[in-house]
Amino acid sequence: MKTAVIYWSGTGNTEAMAKAIAEGAGADIFTVSE
Repeated sequence: MKTAVIYWSGTGNTEAMAKAIAEGAGADIFTVSE
């Protein structure tokens, strides 16, 4: 089973956390755009 981290970040804080989570979990990462 694959894991995905999907996030939106206005200031970059959530982006940094999402990248760390994705790296730790071996997940694919996707950004939600406005």
